[in-house]
Amino acid sequence: MLRNQNQKIKLVGLRWMLRGVVGGLVFCLNFAQADDFSELASAVKAGRLAQIAELLKSIGEPQSALPLPFSETLTSARAVSPGMEDMVGAFDALTLEAEASFESGNLQQGLVDQEGVVMFASDVIGPMHLLTADAQFRLFQKLLEAGIQPYAEAMIDAAYGIYAEQLGPSHPSTVQMLAQSHWVYLMKGDIETASDILDIAQMQMQAALPPGHAFNQLIAEDQIRILNQTGRSEGAAAAQQALCATLADAVSVWHPRHLACLDYLAIIEIDRGELTAAGEHLRLGIALATEAAGAGSERAVGMTLRQADVLRKIGNAGAAKTMLNKALKTIPGGSETELRAKAYLVDTLIDLAAFDEALAVVAEVEPSARQLWANNPQNLYALLGKRGDLLQRLGRYNDAEAAFLAVLEGMQALVGESDPMVIAFTNNLGNLYETMGLYDQAEPLMKRALALVEGVRGADGPEAARQSNNLALLYESQGSFREAEPLYKKSIL
Repeated sequence: MLRNQNQKIKLVGLRWMLRGVVGGLVFCLNFAQADDFSELASAVKAGRLAQIAELLKSIGEPQSALPLPFSETLTSARAVSPGMEDMVGAFDALTLEAEASFESGNLQQGLVDQEGVVMFASDVIGPMHLLTADAQFRLFQKLLEAGIQPYAEAMIDAAYGIYAEQLGPSHPSTVQMLAQSHWVYLMKGDIETASDILDIAQMQMQAALPPGHAFNQLIAEDQIRILNQTGRSEGAAAAQQALCATLADAVSVWHPRHLACLDYLAIIEIDRGELTAAGEHLRLGIALATEAAGAGSERAVGMTLRQADVLRKIGNAGAAKTMLNKALKTIPGGSETELRAKAYLVDTLIDLAAFDEALAVVAEVEPSARQLWANNPQNLYALLGKRGDLLQRLGRYNDAEAAFLAVLEGMQALVGESDPMVIAFTNNLGNLYETMGLYDQAEPLMKRALALVEGVRGADGPEAARQSNNLALLYESQGSFREAEPLYKKSIL
C-alpha cells in the first residue's frame, strides 16, 4: 500500500479540495445538529427515554452513513449489467456457503469456499468489479485469522486496487481498504509501517468526512490500539480522551458511541494503573448511560461492573462485593452480563480471601462460560486460570497444575506464546512449581516468561521489572544469591 509514493502525494493534495466540499456539508449539518442537541438535552432532563433513543438515532445517522455523493458512487460501482442478476444470485449463494463454513468453526474449509467466491466473481462478474474486491477483502480477513500473511497481503492489495480504480483513491470506502491493510504489517511485526498506513488513511478520511464520523473513529481506534499494545499507554489514553471529546461534539455525550469511548478509556487507564482516572470516567459514563437509557441498560450495568472492579483494585473489595451483588439482582439470569458480573465477583472474593466461595462461583459459571464464551475463548481461559490460582491457594497443587497446563495449551494454540495472558500463566505455573519445591521445573518457565516480557514490552518496563523480581525470588529461595542479585538490581532500576 505504501509502494506508490506519487499516488500518496496526489492523495494528500486531494485533501484540500475535499475539505471545501465536506466543510459545506458540515456547515449545513451544524444548524440541524444544534436543534437536535437542544431537544435531546430537554428530553434527558425530563427523563423521556423513548424520545432520547429516537433523537440519538437521528443524531448518529449522519455521522455513520456515507454522504449522498459517496453512497451513490458506491451503489453505482456495485451494480451489474442487465441480465447478470442470476450471476449475482449465484455469487450471494456461494458467499453464504463460505460464511456457513466460517461460522461452523471450519476455517480451512471456509478459506477454500471463499477462494471459490473470489474466482467466481473474477471470472463471471469481472476481475475489476467491486463484488470481486469485496470477496477478496473477506478472504483477506480470514487469511489474517489463519495467520497466512503473504496471501492476505496479496488479497488486500488486489481489493484496494479495484476500489481505487472504480471509486477513486479518496473515496471513504477506498480509504477504509487502505486502513485495513495495516493489519498485514502488524502481523509482520512492522509497527512503524502499520502506523504510517493509519496516519495516511486518517489524513485522507478526515479530508472526506467529519471528524466524528464512524469511519474516522475506526481508524483512530486502530491507532490507539497500536499505542496501547506497544507500551505507549499514556499516549493511548490521551488519544482516546481526544476521541471521546470529538464524539461528544459530533453525536452528544449520551450517544452509545461516546459511552463506549469512555468505557474503553477507563479500560486503558485501568491497564496503566491509573485507577482514580478510570473511576472518574466510569462514574461519568454510568451517569450518562443511566440518563440516556436507564440504570438497567446494558451500558450502565457493564460500566457498573467495571467500576466495582476498580473499587476492588484500590483496596475496597467489600464495597465492590456489595456493588456486584446489587447489580446481580437486576441482571437477567443465564446472560453474558451475569457471567461477566460473576467473573468480577470471583476476583473480589479472592481479594477477600474467600477462596472456597470463589472456587464455588467458578464451578457454578464454568458450564455457561464454555457456552457463552465459545467465540471469546480468552475470557474463558482467564476464568479457568482463576480456578488454577484458587486451587493453588487452597493447597490442591496437582489440580492447580492440571488447570494451568490446560489454560496454557489452549491459549498458546489460540494467540501464541507472546500474548500477555500466556506470559502471565507461564509465570503462574512457574510460581506453582516453586511453591511445590520443584525448582528445576520452575526456573525455565520463569526465565521464559521474563524473556517474553522483555521481547514484547521491552527490558526497561514495569512488567519486566516484576518478572525479574519473581525470578530473583526463585533463585534466593534456592540460596543462589549470585544469580538473584543482578535480577533484583534490574527490578529496582
